[in-house]
Amino acid sequence: MSWPPSLADLLLVIFLVLGIFGTFLPVLPGPSIIVVGAVIHGLITDFQPITMFHFMVLTLCALAAWGSQYILTALGAHHFGGSQKGIWGATIGLVIGFFLPIAGGMLIGAFIGGLLCELSFEQKELRAAAKSGAGAVAGIISSFVLELMISIGMVYYIIRLF
Repeated sequence: MSWPPSLADLLLVIFLVLGIFGTFLPVLPGPSIIVVGAVIHGLITDFQPITMFHFMVLTLCALAAWGSQYILTALGAHHFGGSQKGIWGATIGLVIGFFLPIAGGMLIGAFIGGLLCELSFEQKELRAAAKSGAGAVAGIISSFVLELMISIGMVYYIIRLF
């Protein structure tokens, strides 16, 4: 980036910072914010140096980060003994928890969703059902780490273009 930075460059930096912070706050989809910043920068600068190809790479990264939340939640629940219904419950709880206006809503939602489905549909004992719910939470934490790594990689990718 040249000095002084252009409006497009300043907006891009703001979106990149918001994108990294967005990985810590479930209300802000971090990788998607990074993609939006790249698109705005591209529209202002006729997609220079961020071309349509780069935009597509960034979009694929954002989709991978988004999908990993659900996949890793299910894998975590499964690894800890969750049944198919428990995994569905954890995934539904994750989605519901996303909309809860409380800290850790996604974690709480996934845990409770997995727990309730294991107790209700699979007739598991509380300890086994709680283990499945804890696996879902472990999956969410894993997906958070992956999303953070993807977001940092996206920011690095964009910075390298300048």
